[in-house]
Amino acid sequence: MRSVTSGELATSLTAALAVLGDAPAREALLEAMGEGTSSSTRRAVLWSLADFEKQAIDRILLSRDQDGLAPGIDPGEELTERDVWAYARAARLPTHEVRARYEALAERYPLKLSWRTRGT
Repeated sequence: MRSVTSGELATSLTAALAVLGDAPAREALLEAMGEGTSSSTRRAVLWSLADFEKQAIDRILLSRDQDGLAPGIDPGEELTERDVWAYARAARLPTHEVRARYEALAERYPLKLSWRTRGT
């Protein structure tokens, strides 16, 4: 069994507070997922929140390896139509539903959606 570092524990506790509605905790996590932090930090912080998602499909969409498990996707990298196709295959959903789910998830996570930035 892998031991948890104090940093991982702090991130998990902050995520739990954010999920429970603590605004300062949510702001701290959003800041940690922003530019200026490493990809591995952004993935870990995103996953600390994503792990609380009730829908298994949403955890799949937020996981880097399309398996619903850590690590999470990097919120600093743009999600493209190619990603939508890959995640649709993994989740066994139509692409329009995956796109819609990502749009809903982008309300809670700082996701960069290529189809939104192009205005389509």
